Formats: sequence, C-alpha cells, structure tokens
Amino acid sequence: MESLKAIVMPGIGDIVYAWYKLQHYQKLGYKVDLLIPDNKPQRGHQLRGMIGGINSIEFIKVPHLDRFRLIDPVSLIEPNPTCLFEGIPLAHTNSFIEAGIHMNDFMKEAPVDYDIDFKINPMQLKKAEDITKRFDRNIFLYTSSVRTNKVAQNRPDPTFWVRIVKRFIGEYCMGMHTAVHLVGAIYDKDLMELVSQQLTRSKLKHYSYIDQDLSFVCGLLKLCDAALVHESGFIILADLLKTPCLAMYFEGFYDRKDEMLPYTGIVSPAAYDEKRMVAVMHYEEINAVKYKLKELKIK
Repeated sequence: MESLKAIVMPGIGDIVYAWYKLQHYQKLGYKVDLLIPDNKPQRGHQLRGMIGGINSIEFIKVPHLDRFRLIDPVSLIEPNPTCLFEGIPLAHTNSFIEAGIHMNDFMKEAPVDYDIDFKINPMQLKKAEDITKRFDRNIFLYTSSVRTNKVAQNRPDPTFWVRIVKRFIGEYCMGMHTAVHLVGAIYDKDLMELVSQQLTRSKLKHYSYIDQDLSFVCGLLKLCDAALVHESGFIILADLLKTPCLAMYFEGFYDRKDEMLPYTGIVSPAAYDEKRMVAVMHYEEINAVKYKLKELKIK
C-alpha cells in the first residue's frame, strides 16, 4: 500500500477537522501519515490510535510556520510545490478557516466527510460512565485559562462561567441531581480553580479533572448532556460525539473573520440544523448568552 504524508496543524481539533478531508486519501487506498509541528502544548499526540485510518501521528519541527498561510496544498498526490516542507505537503487549514474560507473551498479534491472512525478506549469510557451514571444530568465545562481568556478578550472572569452553569441548570436541570465536570490541562488550572471555588460556594456538585487521559475526557464529553466550552478542540469533539454544545469563540488574530469561523465546515452543518451546536461570540454579553442557551437542544 502506497503511503502519503501530510503536515497538519497541531491542535486536537485541528487534527480532527483536517482528517475530515484527508481521510479521502485513505479511502482511495493510501496509507496516510500525519506530521504535526512540535509547537507547545504538544497535545495532538494524544489522538494516536483514536482515529481509524490514520497510519501514524508524529511531531516535526517546522520553523516559520506562518509562511504557509493560505497556500492551497491542492492535493496530497500531486501537491502544490509551494506548500512543501522538506518535500511534504503542509496544509495550513487554520489560515483558511480564519479567513472565512470554507473547508470545501481549498484542497477541493478532498471534500469534507464528517463520518470518521473515532475510538474511545472502552476502559476509559467505562470509568467515565461510572461517574456520570450517578447523576440525572451531567454538564461538561471547559473554561481555558485566565491568561488565554485575557489575551483573547474572552471570559477570564470565573463569575461568567458559573452564571452560565447556573442558568443552564435553571433551564434544563431543575429538581435533578446534577454534576458539573470541569476539565482542562495544567495550564488551565488557574481559572479552573477560581470556577471551582465559586461552584463550591454555590453548593453545586462538581468534579475537576486536570491533564487526564484524552479517552477518559472524551468519554465524559460523550456521556454528558451538554458541553459549555471556550473555543478549543472540545467544540470539534462535541460535534463528533453528538453532545450538545454552547461554543464560546474568542476574538481572533490575523484579522480573523470571527463570525464566519463556526460555519467554515469545522463543525458539521447537521450540528446547527439539529440545534446541538450554538455559537457565541466574544462580544456577546451574559444576557445574550443566556438567551442562546434556550436555543440548545440537549440530550
């Protein structure tokens, strides 16, 4: 079986939506190896073995990555020569979607296909199930960090996140035994701890999970009734796992087309049609966000 290589962006969500296109080549009969720039925080390797069809995921050093912005690879079989790094096609997918360009409008020979083989380790799924089955309702919460929210002019205030949780409970969980599952990496710990303190003061049952196995976290996400998340790969994973999601997008860089980004194909059209994905922009005030919660159709 002939092999093809591609360099894709390093985030967990980046890899998943790149594979929405690149699986086209695997279905043609090629082995597809993904290389990801070794930019911090280097979390993409956690997807090894979780996406069927990807032959391997390895790190690669790519200096001056931004020089590949908006260069259409065209194809993995006969790639555009200007997209090559050390002879390997580099698909800077993020630069296209940040410019408001739909995933189907570059590298057109590989159309987006949301039907991918995503695997959660059965033992980790069982571990998540043993926790979530104790409750009538489960809420998945990802806030990111204080620093990230400040830089992105998003939601660094823990009160915002707790108010959204309370509003969600008031809308969908009244009289139900409910738990909040607060997840993140070690660099998210500062805001997670502030949110956790406020949840405790509000006497809201919650668990915190820091730097846990990705399969376990995906198990939680799959089993929760809804997800309230800061812009991250969790938006992409929530769509993939069909978990209703209130997705809060931050203010982008490079003159990013913020309002267009959620609809560039990184999330399936079905997610919006079925009201299991609702996008919230960074400038929307708390009352607008509360109103949008009513649009979400939960499990």
